[in-house]
Amino acid sequence: MAQDLQGLGAQESAEFFVYLREKADLKAASTIANKVERTTHVYEKLTSTAAKSQAGVVSVLDAAKVQYRTFWISNVIWVKGDKGLIDTLAKRDDVERIEAAGVRPLIKPTPAADVTPTAGPEWGVANIEAPRVWSEFDVRGEGIVVANIDGGVQYDHPALVATYRAEFDDEARGVVGR
Repeated sequence: MAQDLQGLGAQESAEFFVYLREKADLKAASTIANKVERTTHVYEKLTSTAAKSQAGVVSVLDAAKVQYRTFWISNVIWVKGDKGLIDTLAKRDDVERIEAAGVRPLIKPTPAADVTPTAGPEWGVANIEAPRVWSEFDVRGEGIVVANIDGGVQYDHPALVATYRAEFDDEARGVVGR
């Protein structure tokens, strides 16, 4: 049980997540070439696994007459209940863990480094009139995401390598990670 929930009083109510032990077996999905069939297979595996593995916990929650919401993608149930219910659920073999629900802080973006140009903008930047946009709208591109499908980028350049949002596709499969 989560540390946040251990100090809960007997009559106090809390919001928490119940993580079910059973996970969908999605190994076969990687062998399905057709995208629609693969997506359908994954959806059916996730929903059927969740329905089957959550049934016992859901019956306990229904009997306790508490608020809850099931999530099939992660096989988790959000619950609003008391310490007794948490203790009951924590003893079940089908429950992997229980965690307190709460607000999670967002990861703060890294501020852009101040760069002092020595010779003005490069010709391509000047050609598209970027300096005018910078001055008129007071924007420099902070927070944008840049995509590239060309082979002309040094993917392991020190300025880029730690900031990718997706994994490098070294087999040209069109696969996006993360």
